[in-house]
Amino acid sequence: MKKALITGSTSYLGVALAERVMTEGAEVHVVLRPMSDTKRFDRLPSSPIIHIHDGETQSLRDILVETMPDMVFHLAGQYLRNVETDQLEPLLRDNIVFGTQLLAAMRSSNVRLLVNAGSYAQYFNSDTYRPLNLYAATKKAFEVILEYYVDAAGILATTLVLFDNYGPNDWRRKLVTAIRQAQINGTPLPLPTGEINLDLLHIDDVVAAFVQASRLLEESPEMVKDRVFAVSLGETHTIDQIVKIFEEEADSIITRDWGVYPVPDRHIVKPWRGPNLPGWKPTISLREGIRGMLSEAGDKG
Repeated sequence: MKKALITGSTSYLGVALAERVMTEGAEVHVVLRPMSDTKRFDRLPSSPIIHIHDGETQSLRDILVETMPDMVFHLAGQYLRNVETDQLEPLLRDNIVFGTQLLAAMRSSNVRLLVNAGSYAQYFNSDTYRPLNLYAATKKAFEVILEYYVDAAGILATTLVLFDNYGPNDWRRKLVTAIRQAQINGTPLPLPTGEINLDLLHIDDVVAAFVQASRLLEESPEMVKDRVFAVSLGETHTIDQIVKIFEEEADSIITRDWGVYPVPDRHIVKPWRGPNLPGWKPTISLREGIRGMLSEAGDKG
């Protein structure tokens, strides 16, 4: 691709994807809200071209007409495990309305290729759609709308279902980050009351899947058009197993403080095992990924 447009570009995945696309020589455009934190782009080899969306559909259409990207990566969305009354409208706006505006703008500006990010929360202990929470239901709702635009407007799109991911320079409050902080600070690691199985995929492998999906949409669209693929490591680890890998690779003991917070009644026990994206497979094992993080930090044992 020569030109890509990314929504959700200030997310951990968004920054990593922008970096990869830039290194492959493409011009990167990003759609941001007026108050977005652009400091996250400081790690990139160059600054992406920023477009501010004012919330209106016409604004998105103007952005697409101006940029005419070869590929759109739709990562934007808001995750909420539990939704309070005052959070309902922002959730629907971010996960359904904005995406639908994007599709309408693509249709009217004749931009045709889109890679969409889905979530394994859409498959709550099930091989078929069953939403873990309202967030997962909104992701599915957008996919249904996307199906209409694929059928009626000639948009070529595919959805990549994402699982938990990790990697270097991660600012999110996630398990891997918490383990590292406990290891660095020598403080107890707060953990849930029971074991949880996680499918953790290194961010480089996640990014590679998005790049591969974009190539297939350009070169062999019938292989991926209007299809959903799982982007996962394909195996699970318990929290204790993950902590043990950190201990073994850094040669240091981490104190586990079990029972600090409860496991939700609705939690995923068996992550979804959907079809694999053609031409892609994970290349970094969990141990290799953790070892790489520790090596970059200079504190591998």
